[in-house]
Amino acid sequence: MALLNVSLEIGDFSKVRWKKAIQISEDRTCFFYSVSFESRLKRSRIQKSRNVYLFLYHICRMHFQPDNHELPFVPFSQFGSRRGAIIEDISEEELSVLSQLTSIVDDPELLARITDIVWILTSDHEMARKAVRAYVDSAKNLIRSNTLSHTEDRMMRAVQLAAKLDRDGELYRNVITQLERMLDILVNDDNLYLSTPLMELLLDQGEGDSQKYASLSEKEAIVAEHNENHRLARDYWEIAAKWYQRMKNLEKKAESLRHSAETYVKESEEISPENSGYDLNVSYLLTKAIEAYRRIGGEQERISELHTKLLSHQRNIPNNLHKIYTEINISEYIRQAEERVKCKSFLKALRQLSFISGPLNYSELEECVQDMMENAPLSHLIDACQVDAEGKTKSHRPSRMSNDKLEEAKLYDMKVQASYVRSSKIRSTINPARLQICRDHHFRMRDFMPIVRNNPFVPRGREEIYAWGLYYGMFGDFMISSQLLIPQIENTMRYILQENEVITSSLNSRLIQNEYTINQLFTRYQSELVDILGKDLYYDLRWLLIDVVDSNIRNLHCHGLVHQYEYYTEPYIYLWWLVLRLCMTSICLTGREKKSNK
Repeated sequence: MALLNVSLEIGDFSKVRWKKAIQISEDRTCFFYSVSFESRLKRSRIQKSRNVYLFLYHICRMHFQPDNHELPFVPFSQFGSRRGAIIEDISEEELSVLSQLTSIVDDPELLARITDIVWILTSDHEMARKAVRAYVDSAKNLIRSNTLSHTEDRMMRAVQLAAKLDRDGELYRNVITQLERMLDILVNDDNLYLSTPLMELLLDQGEGDSQKYASLSEKEAIVAEHNENHRLARDYWEIAAKWYQRMKNLEKKAESLRHSAETYVKESEEISPENSGYDLNVSYLLTKAIEAYRRIGGEQERISELHTKLLSHQRNIPNNLHKIYTEINISEYIRQAEERVKCKSFLKALRQLSFISGPLNYSELEECVQDMMENAPLSHLIDACQVDAEGKTKSHRPSRMSNDKLEEAKLYDMKVQASYVRSSKIRSTINPARLQICRDHHFRMRDFMPIVRNNPFVPRGREEIYAWGLYYGMFGDFMISSQLLIPQIENTMRYILQENEVITSSLNSRLIQNEYTINQLFTRYQSELVDILGKDLYYDLRWLLIDVVDSNIRNLHCHGLVHQYEYYTEPYIYLWWLVLRLCMTSICLTGREKKSNK
């Protein structure tokens, strides 16, 4: 493998103005360097210059995700069997060129990228040390240019590498010192909202003065609340709770978490009744507050107050919802979907994406199948079957000529139609909106934490798994998102049943208790799940996950029957979106609340 199909030498770089391309870049990050290199590549007519620009373009275009310690560089894009460059594509000759480049590159951002890649491929400790210093220098440049997530990314990778080389060494201590200096600079002017993620880095490493940063977090939380920035206040209260947890001050930890829960209430009180979807938005925030209080424990009185308030708003939700009927082609749907998420903050764009469509409508599917039978009766008079990629029969539909098989045949056709509807949703609205958000925002896994934190759909201790699944799906890596989310959905079905006092395990003659599988949960507790989730969502999940006529993705995935490229098809994209919608919805998952919501 090689990034280029031609030979490249270090001497070629001295003849090309590649440093100028960096200097005129719009931003001091590798992504924007790649844009600048690509622009020069298109204008250049000299082959050696084109080789240099293309090589640097591939190096800078790799997507940087420092959360993955061992593989921080992944393809920028991946569609089926096509993908962007990865470090495994780099040939021995190209690796030699990269090693030599480290002595002439003076831009810390590019130097960090190159030395990190060489370190990963060669385990050269000197390259790792250079990478650490370069990442810190790049972070300093980025913090001056008001770039939030990129600054955090670079410091995270610097900490990782320094700790891996020698946690007791001078280099590691220098990185921690630089991290704390950045926090000191941000104390009085955190317009980047960078303090909390940098403190998270300190907490992850067991570093930092707990009392100092707990007090700082409380102070910043109060300031944020005064400025009506409730999301930032919530982050500070929760980081304060973590500092107090480390100090084993459980009373102050609980106090901080109560303040955090109240930020949802305060945010809901500032929504104007004139706003579209007023009751829906208020209900969403109150549900978050209730779940936050539940996880603190011992707050039943406040939970009851908020629950009563929640119910009063949920009664009005049907009045906030409207349907729009129009006949337009798919290109117009795509344009509208893109416009719906444009020019919005990341969380607001995610909320628009999650409600850009709804789950399958059982009644509409039933009417559609009935209409098809009346308009094309001959197609329903004969048996039909579905086969998989290997020609094996996976399902069978009986003829409607058999009176005792009429309902079975109708249900079969509804499931088939369901897969068509999902495909239409993905192509016309969901995926165009997702891609637009990717174009508009640089996001990290932690940006999904506000969605899954204190969420009645997400069991305690599973927040990061859901956040990672949502992150990878948003990025377009549905293979990884499916690995993470499919098992968690099964556990969540168990969790919401248990929350409604349903026993989800068996008890045999030897008193062994085995948890029911998701297949057993959907069949054994159909009425309970319909009551909790609603009929439409229940059948959408059941058919998508475990029905052989429809997608059956849970069983195919768990039994290793999914080809790697199949994870990028509509059913898996739809599953990711459905999980996002479930995490964003304002339904409080208890039977009584669900009935009231109806």
